[in-house]
Amino acid sequence: MAQAQSGYYQTYQDAALANAPGLTASNLSSSSRTDANGNTYQSVTVTYNFTLVTGFEGANITIPLTRTVQVRVAPTLPNFS
Repeated sequence: MAQAQSGYYQTYQDAALANAPGLTASNLSSSSRTDANGNTYQSVTVTYNFTLVTGFEGANITIPLTRTVQVRVAPTLPNFS
């Protein structure tokens, strides 16, 4: 499995798809927000429908899984004030 590193992937989608081959771009979403202190952070959400391998005969059981992570965005230029 490839390691997601700063600068290694061009986009969050590239990093997610490289580390989880069963995903498609439609499983991913991203948003950028600012908290009360003025810090910007990026949220990435992955949604995947997991189908149970064992189940009742004739019944496919699918469980939707969702995971969201947040990362604080480093400032472009340092603030020395």
